[in-house]
Amino acid sequence: MMETKDKPKPPYSDKELDLLALFYTAVKILFVSGHTSHILELAAVIEPIRGNYELHLTTIRNENAYYCCVIQLLTCEGIGDNASARPLYVIGDSHSLAPSWRSIDIAGEPRYLTGRLVTGLKMWHLRKESEFFPKANFEAALSCVPSGSDCLFIFGEIDCREGLVVCVDKCRYDDIEEGAEVTIKIYLDRLAKLIKDKNLRIFVHPVNPVIKETRYIVKIFNRVLKKQVQKYAKNLQGKLVWLDFFSELLTSDGSTLKEEYNLDGTHIHPCYLGVVQEALNRALEHS
Repeated sequence: MMETKDKPKPPYSDKELDLLALFYTAVKILFVSGHTSHILELAAVIEPIRGNYELHLTTIRNENAYYCCVIQLLTCEGIGDNASARPLYVIGDSHSLAPSWRSIDIAGEPRYLTGRLVTGLKMWHLRKESEFFPKANFEAALSCVPSGSDCLFIFGEIDCREGLVVCVDKCRYDDIEEGAEVTIKIYLDRLAKLIKDKNLRIFVHPVNPVIKETRYIVKIFNRVLKKQVQKYAKNLQGKLVWLDFFSELLTSDGSTLKEEYNLDGTHIHPCYLGVVQEALNRALEHS
C-alpha cells in the first residue's frame, strides 16, 4: 500500500501536472491493452518526477490512483502467465485490474484473464435512458468480446461507494436493500440481453469488500445480487453463473477483509484468484 501521509505538495504547475497525467495515462493504456512488459521502463522515468509528493488531492488524483494501482499489480507474481491460453474476458471497473493478464485453471484447462476495463461504470449507468459516457465505454468494451465467449463481470463497487447512500439520504429509496434491488435489476437485465445477443456465458463476481467504510453496504448489496442472479439464471440455461466466494474474503467473524487480500486499501490483491478459481470450478460442477 502506498502511503500518502506527511508527503509534501508537488512543486509543479497545473500544466506540469497535466503532463504527468499524460504519462500516467500511457501506463494505464499499456496495462489495459495487455502490454504489461513495457510499463516498468516507463515507470523508471516517471518515478523520479512523481517523487515523494502528495498527489492524491491534486487535479490528477484519478490518474495518479490508476498509476499506483498498476505499478503495485506489476510487482505481484503471475502477470502474463499462460498468455496464449484461451481467454476468459474480464469486464469491469477498476476492480477488474487485479485479475487481468493472469491465468487460472477451469475444468483442468488454463484460461487467460483478458481485461476489458470500463472506467467509472456504475450498474445504474446501464439503464436504457442513460447517456453518461461510461455506458458508451461499456458498449465499446463489449464490442471487443467475441460472440460465444466466457466472461467474468465485476461491477457494483462504485454503486456501493457513491450511489446508494446518497439516494437513501435523498429518500429515493427506503433503505440500502431497496436501492440495491433497483440497481441490480438494471444490471441483470443488461447481462441477460448480452447473453441473448452474443451467446455469452457470464460469471458474476461479487463486489469486493476492500474499503472498510462501505463494507456494510457491500454485504447487503452482495446478498441481493446473489439472490437475483440465481433467480435470473433459472431462465438462462446455465449462461449466467453466480460465483459464491464473498465470505471467503473475510475474516471468520465477517467483519474484516483478510489482510492477504488487501492491495492498496481500495483494490483487492491478485492472490485472491485462487479463491475465484475454486468458486468457478464449484459452480461449473453443479451447473
